[in-house]
Amino acid sequence: MGAIFAGHLVVHLTAVSIDPADANVRDKSYAGPLPIFNRNQHAHVIEDLHCNLCDVDVSARSKHCSACNKCVCGFDHHCKWLNNCVGERNYR
Repeated sequence: MGAIFAGHLVVHLTAVSIDPADANVRDKSYAGPLPIFNRNQHAHVIEDLHCNLCDVDVSARSKHCSACNKCVCGFDHHCKWLNNCVGERNYR
């Protein structure tokens, strides 16, 4: 039982510590808070592979998470138990 607990703990800490954000989002440094999305200016958050909130070009598989307020490549869902998005980088 202890080995199962230890394995679960390692997997849990790994999933929490990996930032699933898109590579361009991780490379950009944000000085202040991200802007609020204005539907009058844009129909969607991501248009033509450019996120209007993060102001970076993203991959075709990226989606913007409203809970984390960042683009996640291979976005699956935002996990309330991990308090992190589940995406391509931490899906396993």
